[in-house]
Amino acid sequence: MNAEYIQRGESLDYKNETGKQIEAGEVVVFGTRIGVAGTTIPIGATGSIHMIGVFKMPKKDGEAIEKGATIYHSEDGMTAVAAEGQALPVAGYAVDTSTSANKNVIVKLAG
Repeated sequence: MNAEYIQRGESLDYKNETGKQIEAGEVVVFGTRIGVAGTTIPIGATGSIHMIGVFKMPKKDGEAIEKGATIYHSEDGMTAVAAEGQALPVAGYAVDTSTSANKNVIVKLAG
């Protein structure tokens, strides 16, 4: 079996089929993972999404997150708690501890 090289993979080409414009910096659900839009991607257009990197992201209100914890994307913000039976996309892991008073968590994308 042979493999054909396509691209490095830090960023991926992503066709916007969401029905709404994706703004630069917006979290994009990519199957069971997430990426972050590197550019504004109009409906039907192809743009780039970052799959590797460290980003400050809004987290679920009142949740404390320890550094190294696996982080999941939820509609309420990033969280370290994946509810049983709920398939949340994996964002990555927390780079630093975020107290319950913090509004954000710093996340290393899972890639």
